[in-house]
Amino acid sequence: MALKACPAGQMRMPGPAALPGQVLPPQPCAPLAVAQAAQKAWTAKQAARAAAATAPAPVSVATTPVATP
Repeated sequence: MALKACPAGQMRMPGPAALPGQVLPPQPCAPLAVAQAAQKAWTAKQAARAAAATAPAPVSVATTPVATP
């Protein structure tokens, strides 16, 4: 089922993926400024997740015990 086009200056936000047989509510139109801000936040979150997944694990430095007099 195709959705109606949004009015000028608005767009639909991406919705969750539907599983076979699942019915999702229609996504409302949002002003471009709101949609673009949400898209930037989502993109930044995805970039942070990707960076965290590829970052090397921290190396722990073992200290040797020092005898005190």
